[in-house]
Amino acid sequence: MTHSQDICADVLIITVTPVESRAVLEAFEQATGEKANSVTVEDRTYRNLGTINGSKVFMAFSKMGSMGLGASQQAVQKSVEALNPQAVIMVGIAFGMNEEKQAIGDILVAEQLMLYESQRISMGEIVSRGSKVPCATSLYSYLY
Repeated sequence: MTHSQDICADVLIITVTPVESRAVLEAFEQATGEKANSVTVEDRTYRNLGTINGSKVFMAFSKMGSMGLGASQQAVQKSVEALNPQAVIMVGIAFGMNEEKQAIGDILVAEQLMLYESQRISMGEIVSRGSKVPCATSLYSYLY
């Protein structure tokens, strides 16, 4: 077992579904010419996807949903603590946000993050609860 001080990622990619994980693994194998290898840090297993443009890239898997054991909040927190990445990218279907505005392969960058499970639904209205966390300026600035 590896300890977190032994390994560091520049970029951490989070996947939720097996389809997403396979797509990421295949894309990185095609880009690097090598299969990803599994690395266990503390109690979680990550995939070392290789180095792209000088950046060490790892992948972690999260269960569906934002809260609960293995869900995104816990999975991302543990992964960031273990790998200390400079950037975290969550790939996926984005809840199928809007098929007319987004196509498969589009990159969506959030200006803010919020827990989608912390909301109240009443009388046909959805009221979000909890704080909203802004996107890091360094990541957001890549768009412009």
